[in-house]
Amino acid sequence: MANKKVSMLRIRKLIQLASRGLSQRKISKEMRMGRNIVSMYLEQIKRTGKPCQSLLALDDASLAALLSPPAKPTPVDERFCNLEPLLSVYAKELKRTGVTKLLLWEEYRNDFADGYGYTGLAPY
Repeated sequence: MANKKVSMLRIRKLIQLASRGLSQRKISKEMRMGRNIVSMYLEQIKRTGKPCQSLLALDDASLAALLSPPAKPTPVDERFCNLEPLLSVYAKELKRTGVTKLLLWEEYRNDFADGYGYTGLAPY
């Protein structure tokens, strides 16, 4: 919990230094923080479109929410979307006599040519 409070204090100091017109390099040096981190926060401050004084007036939770980087969408793997509904069927099939992983994979690849490859010890 203490780390978050210190972190917000450092962010507030960064905003104060930016409002005084200090360069990214000078802010980085004064705060003993990497230039890339300073650059990231300055970009997020700019992205809010709010003046520094109004950002400093916000409470910690609101400021953190404004300055948090936008969430990156998780890429959707089409192969997994095709395979996922089949997993429960394959689990049941594997309990049957004579059904192997290789056999199920061959059926899967017949239906989905661009699907996952077989990673078992299959003869090629």
